[in-house]
Amino acid sequence: DFYLDDICSRSFEKAFRQIGTYNPSISRFFTWLKVIARNTALDILESENRSRLVSIEDC
Repeated sequence: DFYLDDICSRSFEKAFRQIGTYNPSISRFFTWLKVIARNTALDILESENRSRLVSIEDC
């Protein structure tokens, strides 16, 4: 639930900041929003995985 809430809130924040980049001749609004949400989810998962990495020297 935490990740879902985080993804939703960050996605809407990004969409609000980037609304000027939306072009209805390229895609539907929902599609544009889904791309933002997908990219946000991937960013969160990637940063989570990076924080779990342990260097060999720490072992």
